[in-house]
Amino acid sequence: MAHPDISCQGLNKVDIACLEAAMTYLPDRVASNDKLTTSGYESGNPLRRLFDDENIFTEGGVGFLEGRETVLRLKFRILQLIADLFPESEMDESSLRVLGMGSFNIVVAVTLQHKAQRRDSGVAFGARVSRLLGMPPRTRKFALRIPRDKNGDMDGSPLSDVAGDIATQRVVCSHLALPIPKIEKYDLGSKNALGRPYTLQNLLPGKNLHALWVELNPQQKASAVQRVTEIVEKIAAVTTTAAGFVSLSNLNSGRSNIAIEQFPVPTNKEAELRPHFAQPSQTPAPSQTPCEYLIDHCQRWQTYEEEIGQADRNKEVWRVMIAIAKALDRRGWLGQRFHLAHGDLFPRNILAEITGPATVEITGIIDWDMAYFAPKFMALRPPFWAWVGHSMGERDEDVVTYEPTIEKYQALKRAFRSAASAEFINFGLSRESAIARKLFKVVTGGLLDTGRRCLAVRLAEQWDVLYPEDKIGDLGAEWN
Repeated sequence: MAHPDISCQGLNKVDIACLEAAMTYLPDRVASNDKLTTSGYESGNPLRRLFDDENIFTEGGVGFLEGRETVLRLKFRILQLIADLFPESEMDESSLRVLGMGSFNIVVAVTLQHKAQRRDSGVAFGARVSRLLGMPPRTRKFALRIPRDKNGDMDGSPLSDVAGDIATQRVVCSHLALPIPKIEKYDLGSKNALGRPYTLQNLLPGKNLHALWVELNPQQKASAVQRVTEIVEKIAAVTTTAAGFVSLSNLNSGRSNIAIEQFPVPTNKEAELRPHFAQPSQTPAPSQTPCEYLIDHCQRWQTYEEEIGQADRNKEVWRVMIAIAKALDRRGWLGQRFHLAHGDLFPRNILAEITGPATVEITGIIDWDMAYFAPKFMALRPPFWAWVGHSMGERDEDVVTYEPTIEKYQALKRAFRSAASAEFINFGLSRESAIARKLFKVVTGGLLDTGRRCLAVRLAEQWDVLYPEDKIGDLGAEWN
């Protein structure tokens, strides 16, 4: 790695003294620490000041705290990268803040200011005017996303699909008038100061809603639920004629149509278990109706199970899944197009600000890595995390029909109903949609996993209770 431009970076004496010695032996890995892992912009984030001297060096700066020599190496790499990208700007090391250290990425906030606008700049006139008028220097704020490898370190291949994530974010930015981070710069290679891919986005204002929630009064919480409800419908209004993920081909495409790639069969997890058989591939998704898609996906799994010699294991289960898909279609739950879903729209990925005694504004929707196009029942998933309490799972579809018994939770569900369209209420809160979302999980993930096979049995039983005239129970009589 090239040495950082010390004069431009404003490194303190401890950094300068340690630089030459540290670079000769510092390991390349920043190990994961699950106890510190978080995904937010909250001020209470325990990782926030990870790059500060007191969190790296022992007292007096004569040695490293346990494991923190790796943090210093990462700090140097980031400083060098920013110096390379913005040679006209300056930054202090104190402007580096860790926003999150999750399984897939390390996210670091970077604040820059132009050299001519620093209060201690040699540009005398600008400095005098700035001090005279009491004007703070103009700054630029970014979020630097650095991918981790499968071990949680930074020396192997990225666990996430960096190029695919960039393509997805560019597509959603171009189709949605929402506060979404804009990618300013990126590199898919390793010939940079970090030695690995990265993306640099503008840093949105606001606080992570998960952290902000405890500060909100009941009226502000209701306001937040209403704003999130409106955003979900805006996201779902983006549609295509194919199901799947945003294709990598969108990265360099100037066309307005969104290219989609199929949900893979097998999944990455299943493929790792059977490396000698078919592997996931990026295949253009065909134009289909949601009913056609669900049936086709079931059949693709059956073909794969035949290939690996397990053709008979789930044959009857797949027959029942197809029957339920057709029953959903007959009753109007599938529609004709596929709708955009964020895929992980929970408070940890929502930024917000308090704007009044009874109001909250959503200032950012982040982390679009899991976005996809799916039937409407997947896109119109209500924010029931707000009214079910912490005792219920955020991805447990059965809680969609939960009726709170405590008034404060009842008020939040009423807030959703007040902001949602009739269609959203219908698709969001119905038993049919809850079953359909479980069906989608089974179809996309397959039945080779015991847990999903049990889920398939349960959703079929639920449909049989809801619509006994469909005789789903009769179709599943030979499952065992």
